[in-house]
Amino acid sequence: MSTENKTTEQEMGVLEIVLNEILEEQKQVRKLNTDQVTAINQLAVQVSNFNEKLENMTVTSPPVATQPIEDILKKGVADMETIVVSQPKNVVKKTQILLYPEQHADLFYKIIFRSWVPLFAVMLLIDRAHNFAIHQSDINKEIRLKELKNDGFGKARNYPYSHENNVAKWSIDSVMNGKMDQR
Repeated sequence: MSTENKTTEQEMGVLEIVLNEILEEQKQVRKLNTDQVTAINQLAVQVSNFNEKLENMTVTSPPVATQPIEDILKKGVADMETIVVSQPKNVVKKTQILLYPEQHADLFYKIIFRSWVPLFAVMLLIDRAHNFAIHQSDINKEIRLKELKNDGFGKARNYPYSHENNVAKWSIDSVMNGKMDQR
């Protein structure tokens, strides 16, 4: 048994050494765990302090000064306007006959209805008066011709024709034809 005791003693010694080493490692792991826990607790405290500061912090932003931006935009727009104005423009010759103006139509209608319409009415009245005068002149001319026919010579000349006297007709016709030949 002695060999067996020796082996068990040796095994016990080896086991003791191994267990001591495991114990040492456990102590180191435990120490590392406690160090980690304390580090995590410190970090947790720091994070909670940071969150408290964030919650208590009031952010006041400075007022936005838009005036410089507006000034820059106004200057840019003014520059664009001067560029557009300074560019040469195409000249388009436009020829048209307009019955009514493109602009100021109300003024146009005032001119038409205040001056041209009465002028056209007066011209129409003058035209009708002229036509009436010409018609009256023609009627007076016809009346005068009828009066001339019916005066003494006209009665004498028309008498044989109206009474069916052939000898008188022949003599009047020959006299008239003779006068015609002399002229």
